Amino acid sequence: MVDSGVLSLAVPSERTRINRLIDAARRVAQSGRLIPPVSYQTLMEESALIVDAAGGSSEERAFAMVLLNNELWRPYFEAVPFERRALILPQCMKRASSCRGAMDEKGLLCAGCGACSIHRIVSRAEAFGYATLIAEGTGAAVDLVREGAVDAILGVSCMDALQKSFKTVVTSAIPSLALPLLRDGCADTACDEEWLLEYLSASRLAPELRPFSVVGMRAEVDAVFRRETLERLFSMGDEDSVTASMAVDWMLTGGKRFRPLMCLMTYVAYSNEGDPRIAESLLVVVECFHKASLILDDIEDGDELRYGKKTMYRERGIALAINAADYLIGQGYSLLCKLRVSDRAKADLFALFSRMHVQCTLGQGEDILSAETGEPLRLEKIMRVFREKTGSAIMASLVAGAVAAGANERERETLRVLSDRIGMAYQMRDDLCEFREYASVGQSGEADDSGNDASFPFLKSLLTEKKIVASDDAEWKILIIEHGAEEEGWTMLDAVKRDIRASIDALNSPRLRLALVGLVNRLLERE
Repeated sequence: MVDSGVLSLAVPSERTRINRLIDAARRVAQSGRLIPPVSYQTLMEESALIVDAAGGSSEERAFAMVLLNNELWRPYFEAVPFERRALILPQCMKRASSCRGAMDEKGLLCAGCGACSIHRIVSRAEAFGYATLIAEGTGAAVDLVREGAVDAILGVSCMDALQKSFKTVVTSAIPSLALPLLRDGCADTACDEEWLLEYLSASRLAPELRPFSVVGMRAEVDAVFRRETLERLFSMGDEDSVTASMAVDWMLTGGKRFRPLMCLMTYVAYSNEGDPRIAESLLVVVECFHKASLILDDIEDGDELRYGKKTMYRERGIALAINAADYLIGQGYSLLCKLRVSDRAKADLFALFSRMHVQCTLGQGEDILSAETGEPLRLEKIMRVFREKTGSAIMASLVAGAVAAGANERERETLRVLSDRIGMAYQMRDDLCEFREYASVGQSGEADDSGNDASFPFLKSLLTEKKIVASDDAEWKILIIEHGAEEEGWTMLDAVKRDIRASIDALNSPRLRLALVGLVNRLLERE
């Protein structure tokens, strides 16, 4: 977890010393100043305070970082049922000279010979209900979470391995406890079994802290987007309509459905599970408006491909494509009319989606004009366009779930601010990744066969702020490289991501905060 060239990775040899550091770390965690997952830098800064409070030396700072991270995650970890947790042990705990265990693609299969502590520890963990793995690193554990098998991890490892795995765990926002091995080494290592049992058996009844199973929620979202469900909600019956058929096919085509997932997260967080019929309709409403906007965007931008296939207007013609988009917009508002919520909530939802509709068109209009004139937008205006085109759709998704669930106005406003920031960050990141791909393809000499032209509006705006202009896209691309606009763009994106985290931390629901951190991290990862 720390730079071995700066801080020692040693583990204190005396349990009394460890306990004193744990107590100091717990006081920092319980102060409420820090909300997990916290950054490496924050842990390093706080570790100095912990060591000072415990009367220790600088050599204990790395260990203090581990302890603080544990104490910050511990309430969330303990709220996860035993059967939704995983214990990860390192292979180096086996008795190297006599181990009879076999290896498979996931790790060591313990033979239960009793020559080392692994069988004893695994047996106790599985008696509680844990899933267990004997493998190196956290990759296998993170895979378990992403597959939906578990929601929390208890890992035993050396300090060096904990350092290397820290970024993965933080990015995934997985409630995790780490137990350092008593000594480094690649064979015949050991852990403090009493300490491990304390972590293994720790539990609390705190449903407000229990993390969402995001994988489970994704499955719920996917279950909604089936042909029979959409035909029922759209009241299609046995009618033979080219428009309805095109619209349903489009709703079922491509996309990661992040927006419906966000909507479900906020609805469940604020309604304490809520009414599945309301959730079902809301998710479809969100996707109706989103899918309609994509049809129209493709026409207005002249894009050839979407989801690796011909865009709808290229496949079926402009007239039918526009008509299908209108159909989806109408179905979205129709479903809102039928929603079984209070009149106040229904009025707020209509206002919310109407606002989204207006903002999307305003942002798209500025984008179209810029493309037609060839003049990049000023940085302030391109950020506004990002908020209007992308942020407003995210806002409708997050806030719709909160409105239907009865969340208060403070939470709704926090979600609105968060949505603006995510919208900006998503478009900035999209621009930067497209340019990086362009630069990579240009250096390799390969042709770009994406079917759509990338124009890098964010990067052009950065240069425009410096009074740098170009006559055509080829010159813009050269200037972006020469003036380091890409590096500047990533720096700006990091600043917006910090603002996003501040907005998430301002939300009242701990489980929603945790789910959004993990989702946004994946949404904005560099790839």
